Amino acid sequence: MKSILEKVEEGNYATKTGKVSLGKVNKSFEDINRFFNEIDILIKSEFNKTEFLAKSFTNASHKTESITFISEEHVVASEEVLVTLHEKRFYIQKLMLDTDW
Repeated sequence: MKSILEKVEEGNYATKTGKVSLGKVNKSFEDINRFFNEIDILIKSEFNKTEFLAKSFTNASHKTESITFISEEHVVASEEVLVTLHEKRFYIQKLMLDTDW
């Protein structure tokens, strides 16, 4: 049978071993927490980049719409000029016929 002193020493050893094990577990949880914080920072960074890209695409889309509108205005103006040129040509040809050129 073990003496009380031996049992106390075994208890002390078990306590020390338990503290070491708990320290390792605690360190592991701290590492996990740190990794999650780093992942959170990286996710926020990627979100910000994605948000910036989305704003850039929206801006590009607005500019494209503007260019499209301007182009449509130019087409209309060009068509009006073309109609005017045809009218002028018609009147010039008529004038030439009327004056026997």
